[in-house]
Amino acid sequence: MMVLSMKSIPIILCAHQRSGTGALESAFENTKKVENYGEVFYPPRGTKMKASNYFFWINEIEPKYKLKRSMSGAEAECLLDDYLRYLDSLTNRPYFLLDIKYNSFHHIETEWHDFAQPPFLLRYAMRKKLPIIHMIRSNLFLQYFSNTYAQTTGEWHREKESQRQEVSININIHHCYEAIRRAQLNTMLFRSYLDNYVHKAELIYEWTFRDNKITERESRHLYLIISQPWVRELETKKKKTNVTPSKVIINKKELQDRFRGSPYEWMISILDGTSIIKSKQKIPQSYDFDQKEQLIDTLRNELTETSDALSLLYQIRIWIFTRPLRAARNICTKFWMLVRQK
Repeated sequence: MMVLSMKSIPIILCAHQRSGTGALESAFENTKKVENYGEVFYPPRGTKMKASNYFFWINEIEPKYKLKRSMSGAEAECLLDDYLRYLDSLTNRPYFLLDIKYNSFHHIETEWHDFAQPPFLLRYAMRKKLPIIHMIRSNLFLQYFSNTYAQTTGEWHREKESQRQEVSININIHHCYEAIRRAQLNTMLFRSYLDNYVHKAELIYEWTFRDNKITERESRHLYLIISQPWVRELETKKKKTNVTPSKVIINKKELQDRFRGSPYEWMISILDGTSIIKSKQKIPQSYDFDQKEQLIDTLRNELTETSDALSLLYQIRIWIFTRPLRAARNICTKFWMLVRQK
């Protein structure tokens, strides 16, 4: 699979924060077949994570790379080769897992980077034909709420039943709306980056686990890139926080007013009083990147008269136009006509 000479195979897990990566990491680790190194570009938690952390490695193990202010493609590739070999030396398991969030890929980048192409680290993984798991959370409002709730309570992960903390949260409506918009754009970008990559599995957070066991649908996707029988029996120790957003959010009426008529209105329907665990929302097809006409309608709704919004729309046109896919070119052509009409 790889040019690298290693006894273990790296697995790249990429996602936005609060997309269920912790639950999947726990499930992999329970098999004793995968060494979980967690978020290697995040300050380490515990001795085990410290040893595998990228910044520990570059500061203590390979300080020669620390001195480089910029790198060519060849130098960045050597750095990644050395780092993966180092991680390989820390485990005897057949696989090891690296959790890399969208906003962490910039930590290893070349001196010149075109924003229309995937980050260097992602291109490297694809060239080496590494298995890549792209985890997506469809309800971006609940993703935002999960992050806000965790920051408020200090409870980021749960492995056992515990009494829910009674808190009240006042959502910053403008920040929430913008965070959802950016998260959706980032998700679409990474989906386009991985569109033609064979060794990838795209998992939807809402469909990944039922009663802490992986669903048949998502296990089939994983099995295509990790053809091991234990993939079909993954079970996580992490538990969802059983909280009802409508009982915690004190300005839900203002939220509903702001989101009414927007592309994200369906995401806040949970404010009718359903708890996160019991929520079984149907994900609309408009979220699917393959629905070209619906994507155009979604982007058109985002069009405002501000220069910042127009600048953003021009960037989206450039990003998508560079993709060699006929469907993407059709989207850009129609989208550009919409902008010109404005």
